[in-house]
Amino acid sequence: MKTAHSKDFIEQCLNLIRFPKYKQYFSKFVPMDEGRLAVVVDSSEFDSSTLDIFDRQGQFQGRVTVPVSSNGLRIKNGKLYCLRTDEEGYHFIKRYSYELK
Repeated sequence: MKTAHSKDFIEQCLNLIRFPKYKQYFSKFVPMDEGRLAVVVDSSEFDSSTLDIFDRQGQFQGRVTVPVSSNGLRIKNGKLYCLRTDEEGYHFIKRYSYELK
């Protein structure tokens, strides 16, 4: 069933929506070995993630874009590990190398 609303009613509804003024700087943190920290600054659900890497003193080390979602992402010994699911529903772990820019 389709209902018609007046233009004024639609404008009133749109005026009730509040969007954040700024996009937040990060979406999550991923602890790394040796006390380092990866901060996920951008991530799509399936395609890629952009991470800022910091050392244990909090100094920026570099940025890396990886071909995985940040969901379930782990970083150990210079490798990225991510849980994946194939077409048949089986889970497996995928390992990636990365290089700081």
